[in-house]
Amino acid sequence: GPFSVTFMKTIHPVVCYAMRIVERETGQILVFTGDTGYFDGLEEFTKGADLFLADVYLYEGNENHIAHLTSKEAGLIAATAGVKKLVLTHIPPLPPEGIDPENHLDILKKETEKYAVGVPVELAKPHKSWDLGAL
Repeated sequence: GPFSVTFMKTIHPVVCYAMRIVERETGQILVFTGDTGYFDGLEEFTKGADLFLADVYLYEGNENHIAHLTSKEAGLIAATAGVKKLVLTHIPPLPPEGIDPENHLDILKKETEKYAVGVPVELAKPHKSWDLGAL
């Protein structure tokens, strides 16, 4: 097909892989972390992505988790890697104690934006699609 796909084993109790998909003709890049905690090499794997889908199940303050990224880690990866857009996936359905349940996803997004430094951040939603060429 028209794509080059690279896999990278992630940090997770169950074997998971991140995927880097490059459309050879246009050079457009999609990176999806899959389930993962932070580890060295994610920034390089994500470098220059047009769209970065990141597993962000945790709020700032829970860094170095064994299975999922935090809002802070995803934002820092996006900024360091120079991605064009960051989409938070695997987002928590309910907030931890102490975080307003009415606004918890807005809080997660704002935490991420604080570290993403100029990279647009969105929350994943069912049936949402993106045109990488328009980013």
